Amino acid sequence: MTLGRESGHRSDSTRANLRAATKVEARSDRITPATTISAAATGAAGYERWFLSTRRNPDAKVRLFCFPYAGGSPWVYRDWSTLAGRDLEVFTMCLPGRASRQHERPIVDMRALVAALCEAMRDGLEKTYAFFGHSLGALVAFELAFELQRIGAPPPRRLFVSGCAAPAYERTNREMHRLSDAGLVEAIRDLNGTPAAILDDPEMLALLLPVMRADVELAASYYGSTERLVSPITALFGATDMGVPYEAVARWQVHTSAELRVHSFHGGHFFIQPCAADVVSVVLREVL
Repeated sequence: MTLGRESGHRSDSTRANLRAATKVEARSDRITPATTISAAATGAAGYERWFLSTRRNPDAKVRLFCFPYAGGSPWVYRDWSTLAGRDLEVFTMCLPGRASRQHERPIVDMRALVAALCEAMRDGLEKTYAFFGHSLGALVAFELAFELQRIGAPPPRRLFVSGCAAPAYERTNREMHRLSDAGLVEAIRDLNGTPAAILDDPEMLALLLPVMRADVELAASYYGSTERLVSPITALFGATDMGVPYEAVARWQVHTSAELRVHSFHGGHFFIQPCAADVVSVVLREVL
């Protein structure tokens, strides 16, 4: 399950955050990125085109590359640089079709995305690094870690998979991308992870739906995996997330030849928002 369920609605601040992350130009349907996240210069090569940072920290001990959930933009992890302090340099994946890359065609095939990310990461691995992915982002992070391992690149110190069943666990919701716009909105509403204020606002839906549709198609393209990493894995989940039960999280053990650590947090599928400080504390303890 790549989208999951939430036990309660997120606050109305989510609506403001979505507006802050993207703004609609007058008399145009184009989306212009806001300046809350600093992107690399247009045309930048390598990982800085795919990963944005709110605060550069070149003296940090570890780089943490973060991967948002389906429909998420780079602002999902916007506070993590502050929470992490001086020891982590935090980057967040920015996929084509959103934020500073809104004019690019979205990637809707997992193999194509992983290949593009792998090529881009080649010049970003000169220092110790780790991956953190939530929901769909966890699957992207896992497959990217394996592809880097396959080509002989330095592996991540640790892979953090959050709110995500292991690839070896049976997945559902694979046909959501085939729904009509109205059907997709209702499916998103049923997952109970997006405030009704957004789903009932035509302007907000105009921003959300293309991104969400691309991401659910990306999730549907996921082929599953039986691969094993040499890197240890830490799995995090919400105690009331019915879509990602403990047994689905525990199955991550089959995907590493090293250790698996599991942490439970109060909340549902989107526990990483209210529990951000606690989640970052776990990351710091386990990568430093």
